[in-house]
Amino acid sequence: MPAAAFCFKVPLLPLLTPPNLFGFAPHSVIAAIHPAVRLLLFLVAALAAQVLAPWACVAGLALVALCPGAARRAWILARRARFLLLSLFLIFALGTPGAPLFSAGDWLTREGVALGLEHGLRLLAVLAAVAWLLASTPPAELAAGCYTLLAPLARLGLHPERAVARLLLVLHYGETPATPGAWKRLLVDSDGPVAAEAGEAVSLRLYSLGLADAAVAMLAISLLFTAWWLD
Repeated sequence: MPAAAFCFKVPLLPLLTPPNLFGFAPHSVIAAIHPAVRLLLFLVAALAAQVLAPWACVAGLALVALCPGAARRAWILARRARFLLLSLFLIFALGTPGAPLFSAGDWLTREGVALGLEHGLRLLAVLAAVAWLLASTPPAELAAGCYTLLAPLARLGLHPERAVARLLLVLHYGETPATPGAWKRLLVDSDGPVAAEAGEAVSLRLYSLGLADAAVAMLAISLLFTAWWLD
């Protein structure tokens, strides 16, 4: 059996009704939101970070810092992207014309430093949004949210369940440390151990969208268009 067969075996379990968003459920308000809406909120936050004022990005970072799990993930992501942040800052700081920052030379400008800090802050805001999504949404719920958003593509002849299965594979192996010598298994023939593991099926439980979820989604999209209109 080829390794790609894993992507075709994603049985969809019955729909469940999520906890009441405005009720006193034991789950938090974020956990009560539909996974697809949480994914949509992440996309809105990532896009809004590019047009909002810098103080709004700082406010978003402060909100993420209040969540210990998201703050920890955000710190890890920022540390991994430190060279990208440094490169982004230097590109703007050294390549933007303007008033010299130091009287000794004009190689560093005030406008360039301001732009470098601003774009670095926007990138940090996007990383914080990623950390919030991963901290608030387990991999199974994230896959269910992706399937809900991609389900309309099935009318065009596409197969969203294959993309969801691949996403689950990425999330699984991305968080699982590789064992020594694991790369040798990639050289095993399709009839070997890799193919045996590839036949494993994945169950995906979907949730039904409620009125509160639709209201949150519409509000987020409206705020995004408002921010773009006022920019």
